[in-house]
Order: sequence, then C-alpha cells, then structure tokens
Amino acid sequence: MTLARLSAVAQDVLRDRVFRTPVGRQYKDRLILLALRQGGAQHYVDGVTGVKDLDVWAFFRGGFGKPFP
Repeated sequence: MTLARLSAVAQDVLRDRVFRTPVGRQYKDRLILLALRQGGAQHYVDGVTGVKDLDVWAFFRGGFGKPFP
C-alpha cells in the first residue's frame, strides 16, 4: 500500500466514522497531519523491518472544550 493510498483510507475512516458524531463533526475542517507510526513507519524508512500492522495518527488544530472522540 502506498502512502497516498494509506492517507486516503485514513481520511475515509475519519469521514465515515468520526466526523459523523456530534463532537467529531467539529473536527472535520481541523485536520492538520496524518502520520504513519511505529512498525509501518520504521519499515518505510529502512525497508527491512517488516510490517505487522499499520498505525496512523491524526492530528487536529485545538481550540475546543471537548476532547477528540
């Protein structure tokens, strides 16, 4: 899976599962970064680690009184 495809999948999950909730809806236009983390990121860098799972973290601009869902 390419990084572009992984980004698209992560954005689809956010749109379909998170941004539909009342609190999540407030974060819809506040996404600033998607980051590939842990083993997937290490494998992307060194090409030898192998991938057991893919962890993608989403970061948003703050400013709300409610935590991210």
